[in-house]
Amino acid sequence: MPLSTAARGLRVALGLLALLGSCVSSDARDWKVILPSESVTLRDPRALSIGPDDLLYVADAGNQRVVAVDTSGTLIAEAGGFGNGNGQFQSPEDVAAEWGTSVWVLDYGNRRIQRFSRSLSWQATYEVLIDDTQDRRSPAAIALAPDGDLIVYDRDGQTLLRYDPGFFPRASFDGARGYVGEVASMAFVRGHGLCWIERGGHTLYRCDAMLNPLPSIELPPEYGETTLAAADSSLLTGARGFVIRWQSSARPADTLFDARTVIGKEIRTITSLAMASSGTLYLLDRTTGRVVRVSP
Repeated sequence: MPLSTAARGLRVALGLLALLGSCVSSDARDWKVILPSESVTLRDPRALSIGPDDLLYVADAGNQRVVAVDTSGTLIAEAGGFGNGNGQFQSPEDVAAEWGTSVWVLDYGNRRIQRFSRSLSWQATYEVLIDDTQDRRSPAAIALAPDGDLIVYDRDGQTLLRYDPGFFPRASFDGARGYVGEVASMAFVRGHGLCWIERGGHTLYRCDAMLNPLPSIELPPEYGETTLAAADSSLLTGARGFVIRWQSSARPADTLFDARTVIGKEIRTITSLAMASSGTLYLLDRTTGRVVRVSP
């Protein structure tokens, strides 16, 4: 589908939020708080990601750890502890586990990225170094591609970098402006490439699999501070007052919660979100330290 049509579809979906929201009843879905649970209490959680096996991985920054839980919130595995050794963290800010065989964690305070197995056994620690200068950069956001490659936002260089699963560089992108502004959230959508939003902005930027630029889409200002997630071949967008599932098709908005629904479930801010292959949606509220499961 040409981008102009997709862009129009997205704008129509956003413009009809209130109307569509009235057609989606929260009573038709099962809303359940799965975290905190008897085995897991979160403290300042920053991000979540769901693996192919439906385990949910949460970056629990306040507790300096990453946890893996099942669909009911039962603890399956954890890794962490405060420090700079292998498997330790100083503020784990992001986690990516959607594709591939590894779980990637952005260890923000230590300015590095760590790779774990699905059972959260430590595998490797990587630093973002530029060329042969050994110039150490500060990774600030990550996303996984369907082939297992990792996309990293380098805040110091204001650049997107693509690494293979062994963390060997494959491509880089600094945007038409010669830089990429501070990335607030990004996700790699199968068949559509990398999508990201810059902090304080209202533009959905896009690149293809090898970080070649694609036309961007302007979002209405009222939908700023949006968080993104991939749902197979569609893009999830969420914020304080809505959740949308956008596809490049004639029906761009096939999942939607309006502000009244979200607030009615005592969700203050959707900090991160993920969707399982079954269509079950997980919402992370950093403010309250909760993860809510929304089953179809």
